[in-house]
Amino acid sequence: MTNTRHTTPVRRWAPIAVGVALATIATVPAAHAAPPPARAGEEHCLVVLDDSTARAAARHCAASPEAAEREYRAANPGAAPRVLLLGLYDEPNYRGASVMLEGSPGLCDQAGRGLRELGSLNNRVSSFRRHDSCPKVTGYDLPNWMGAVYGPWTTDMPWVGPEADNRMGSLQFSLA
Repeated sequence: MTNTRHTTPVRRWAPIAVGVALATIATVPAAHAAPPPARAGEEHCLVVLDDSTARAAARHCAASPEAAEREYRAANPGAAPRVLLLGLYDEPNYRGASVMLEGSPGLCDQAGRGLRELGSLNNRVSSFRRHDSCPKVTGYDLPNWMGAVYGPWTTDMPWVGPEADNRMGSLQFSLA
């Protein structure tokens, strides 16, 4: 006499287990892409704007934002206090190469300031963080604030959207 007590539960649950396994396989994408690895030579720049012209008075680039800051401090030991105005990033979600724009407190006003060209991030900006000192940001397709207008944005942008992604050549920022 065979013992059906041990085989019956297996027979009963086997089709359910196979169904669950097949459903799991069917919902997993076949070509799931992993996030891209950090690129060798990724550049992080600190750009300090001149108070009167809002042009770059100093630019220091390094392998990390912290290293760029150290380079700036070493080259400008008696520099005046500055505030972070805007952080630009090469990839969505504030990742990738970056440019941190800094200036003296009060540099950003109603009339606004801007960058005529974005240097190493020209046509590469995918996300940005604005800071309280300059809450409104407007992007332009071409250098010198020409071409299509993107924004204005008054919040941080983890992704600038399909219209502006990797298309900005200049930008302006202001209080309102």
